Amino acid sequence: LGYTCAKAIAEGATALVSSSGGNAGLATAYAGQRLGVPTTVVVPETTPEFIRQRLRSYGAAVEVHGSQWSEANERAVALNAAV
Repeated sequence: LGYTCAKAIAEGATALVSSSGGNAGLATAYAGQRLGVPTTVVVPETTPEFIRQRLRSYGAAVEVHGSQWSEANERAVALNAAV
């Protein structure tokens, strides 16, 4: 996932957006921190607070949206389209 994030930035992306309350979100947040780019991770309401805090500790903005992953993913897709 880190490679994919780095490739996106190399190809002109200026920010990273992910939807995950788990490992993919954490990997994206970490990659964003290492690459020095703004990163947003959209998580569903069911994501535990300690995960949200860990995402923030990597510098990611955390947006809570929806009651399940598919709703969070729809929001992330919309955010990505706006980036």
